Amino acid sequence: MCGIFGYMGEQSNAAELVLAGLKRLEYRGYDSWGIAVSDDSGHAAVDKRVGKIGDAATVLPLSHMALGHTRWATHGQVTDDNAHPQLDCGARLAVVHNGIVANETQLRYALSRAGHRLRSQTDTELIAHLIEDLLEQAPEGPERLLHATIAAFRKLRGLNAITVLDMRRGEMVAAKSGSPLCIGLADTGYLLASDHAALLDHTRRVCFVRDGQAVLLKRGSAQLFDMASGQELTPEVTHVEWQATAADRGAHPDFMSKEMLEQPGVLRKISESSLPFVNELAARIERAQDVYLIGCGSSGHAAHAAQYMFASVAGRRVQYVNASEFSHLYPFVGSRSLVIALSQSGETVDVLDAVRAVQERGASVVALTNVEGGTLWRSADYTIPLQAGPERCVLATKSFSAQLALLMLAAYATRHQLDTARESPRVASTNAITPVL
Repeated sequence: MCGIFGYMGEQSNAAELVLAGLKRLEYRGYDSWGIAVSDDSGHAAVDKRVGKIGDAATVLPLSHMALGHTRWATHGQVTDDNAHPQLDCGARLAVVHNGIVANETQLRYALSRAGHRLRSQTDTELIAHLIEDLLEQAPEGPERLLHATIAAFRKLRGLNAITVLDMRRGEMVAAKSGSPLCIGLADTGYLLASDHAALLDHTRRVCFVRDGQAVLLKRGSAQLFDMASGQELTPEVTHVEWQATAADRGAHPDFMSKEMLEQPGVLRKISESSLPFVNELAARIERAQDVYLIGCGSSGHAAHAAQYMFASVAGRRVQYVNASEFSHLYPFVGSRSLVIALSQSGETVDVLDAVRAVQERGASVVALTNVEGGTLWRSADYTIPLQAGPERCVLATKSFSAQLALLMLAAYATRHQLDTARESPRVASTNAITPVL
């Protein structure tokens, strides 16, 4: 649930810009926060605090680069020392991190034996010291920080997203596996965030970083690399349709109230513009030998409800499986199977793992997701957008309703009664349906 936000570019108020970005990420939940910038001597100046950001103002010096983080404590207590960013011994490198380093104990022992001064209880600080060591060993050149960061990332076990800011070189490098990360391409520079909704104040041109990729940001350039081969990649830029104001609370007392009241508009939009998607999903269901609905949390509840919709409305058997338990059914999945994967964010790890596994077995995957360009969006064979707009409340409201609406329409489309489902407040009777097994 932690949040990452960074900036590299022409604006000199980078710390204030990052602080505003962190406020955009507050909905993810956190117990401490911090920002790092470069001082005049090429060292990190850091402002880290326990508690909520609220109306806090940064006292950090002007800089063209900054890196910030909102943290939920995992390793160590909720203290200023344990807040991110974490620094290396020389305060040259600042690191923020989402995820869990599973081999933290072994790395801590090795780094302590090597003479590193460990100031926190976090697994994140270990990454800063790893990069510190590997930076000395990396070959000279314009991609030195990139090579050191990739080498350090390979030593980590678990699903992680890391970002390091080098105060001396004026560069930022990020790498990811599992946790979401994206780049924003703005007129005045480049931004990095764990949620693209935090970028909307600055740009709607976004590149979603895939697992196994690394990013190198300099003041005038943004480069994407494959970590396995080291090859530079061409960024795939997505133009996000969401407006920045859609992510604001407005006059509502909280995001949950706002998003609940937005549900009728979302349902109208689905009814008016989603028919091609619904018809395509119905056609794929009709062609499939067996159909599985997978999801976790609220998306799992929507998938579970849809199992009964298809049975009662269309007489079609589809099987709901919690994505984290789907591996038990992999032996029954094949080239004639259809898997319908639900995820609001498109970054649910259990869903993504299941999608990769069934695609290796030849199954076709349809995604229902809310985030254009996210991992699930790109991974599926066919993607249906929820069109719910930004959902910042942790509790799902309009995304859940959107999933139910799309799947209900698909059930009626499978029965060739889509117009009835859209236009009549009372849908046709489901009696006398001959089950399709």
